[in-house]
Amino acid sequence: MKNSNVLVCKNVFQVMLAAHIVDIYKEENFHVIILNENNTDKLVYYNNLLIAKVDRCLFFKPLKLSKIGSILDFFRFKLIVSRYLKKIEINKLFVAGIDNSLIHLLIDKLPYQNLCSFDDGLANLTESGHYYIKQKSLSIKLKDFLFQVESNPTNIRNKIDKHFTIFDNNPFVTPDKVIKFNFFNKEELTNGNKSEIRKIFVGQPVFEVKKDADYDFVEAVLRNLEVDEYYPHPREDVSLSSSIKIISSKLLFEDYILTCMKDSPNVNIIIYSFFSTVLINLQGCNVICIAVGDRDMIDNPKKGYKILKERGVKIVEL
Repeated sequence: MKNSNVLVCKNVFQVMLAAHIVDIYKEENFHVIILNENNTDKLVYYNNLLIAKVDRCLFFKPLKLSKIGSILDFFRFKLIVSRYLKKIEINKLFVAGIDNSLIHLLIDKLPYQNLCSFDDGLANLTESGHYYIKQKSLSIKLKDFLFQVESNPTNIRNKIDKHFTIFDNNPFVTPDKVIKFNFFNKEELTNGNKSEIRKIFVGQPVFEVKKDADYDFVEAVLRNLEVDEYYPHPREDVSLSSSIKIISSKLLFEDYILTCMKDSPNVNIIIYSFFSTVLINLQGCNVICIAVGDRDMIDNPKKGYKILKERGVKIVEL
């Protein structure tokens, strides 16, 4: 049997980090499983970068037809993965979205030597978040019962041998299990005198911002900040007025900013967002990062404003 590592990703940020993890283990073989729910230009671009570095890649798109359909997804996924990895002896199993029931299935059913995890944004840093609780919905409990799955975010964290992170002081696992790496060179983002100012707002899916938020709310925020450029989140279906320039790019925002600063070194960039991980990722670079939100958002521990503030991001109350 062939010895290989297996990487499991479910969004473009994870795919981008996975490519860097492969670079750390250049002499080892990798098989990749991508849970492909939203096939965006960004995901296609970073998928291609990752595919060029690994042995094989499996794309699995959940049906998500209904709760019964999700049980069918379990059957499909288990069958397809077992065939995909039939002749593979797994050394390291890398996972990120440990709240995902399909990943729970893999962790419980696949034979592997070491369980490794890697970042999924603020979810790893927010200790009141969904990666730090055991609760599951009734439909997931039913699937767990049918497939005899016992994993949950809490016991998975206890099983992890190594966690690969881009963040300093990551509470996700104990410090002895942490492997820190950089996914871009911050020194490349620094430059000299600035003569112009450019303001960009980095978006998030509006339903995640606050319960009653819509794009009228987002536009009001942009007007208040005097920002006229908007960089959408990969999962965001943007609907803004024509006065707002929506930036279209296949790049994740960090890569996009790196390109902008190389092309226009005299532009002073101010980055706004609600509670995007981008604000932490670009700390220490020659850009200004500002998180905005109303009092209810800022006081909500699940939104991550406390983490942003602790890591040096300026918070502005709307």
